[in-house]
Amino acid sequence: MGGSAETAVNARVICATNRDLFAMVQAGQFREDLYYRLRGFLITTPPLREHRDDVRLLALAYWKRIARDEGATLAEDILAALGDYAWPGNVRELKTLLTNLFGLFGRVSTLDVRHLQAVFEFQGVRRDPGCPGTTPTATPRAEHLSAFRHLRRVYETIRAVEHLLAPLLNRDGPSPNPLPPISTELTNLLNELDLHGRIPRLFAPGTFQDISLLRSRLAYFLSEYETAPDAAVAFLREGTRRVLEAAVADILADIDRVLVEAL
Repeated sequence: MGGSAETAVNARVICATNRDLFAMVQAGQFREDLYYRLRGFLITTPPLREHRDDVRLLALAYWKRIARDEGATLAEDILAALGDYAWPGNVRELKTLLTNLFGLFGRVSTLDVRHLQAVFEFQGVRRDPGCPGTTPTATPRAEHLSAFRHLRRVYETIRAVEHLLAPLLNRDGPSPNPLPPISTELTNLLNELDLHGRIPRLFAPGTFQDISLLRSRLAYFLSEYETAPDAAVAFLREGTRRVLEAAVADILADIDRVLVEAL
């Protein structure tokens, strides 16, 4: 480190790009000497749309990895829809789509093409009948897409609450010492829940009640946490996990309801 002497290094450089570098060289947009230094042995990777048979294999492999379950699989209608899509973003887009599918609907027992279509719509991808490599599908109306996005925000917020409170909920016995500094973050999440959870018409009655109960429990816990932490944690452990799980299940059921109405 810090020496000035030259040291011979036996190295091999491997580069990847989605650009036509030779065309860029001809257009004066890429250095010609660098191009020919890099171009020792060229491997051209065809776009995913040109080998659609691999989409199924890639999707299943990524799904097992994303779900962290070697037995995880995808329904045939989802695999068929994935095979019909043109994949302008290639494998990276496929992986992102499946990650979003699992992130939003991972707790749904039976995923089908409706859930996939909802993720496409949420990402702003319109699969119009006239586009090559796509299959005609119904497009959710604007009000359904708006409701879907709103429910997704509530779902994300509740999952964030679960993650934040896990160190307290997953322990038995006395409160951890020192206590985790969660007040500010929980306050922000509670504000999010207040913002997105006060529109009864977007939720089934049971969902709205469970969200209201969760808000109340979190607000009380937060008010006691700084001054009486042991009592606050004891209160948190008395039924909060059940309320969280019920709220998540209700939100997912509402999302399914919106998808059925939209598609």
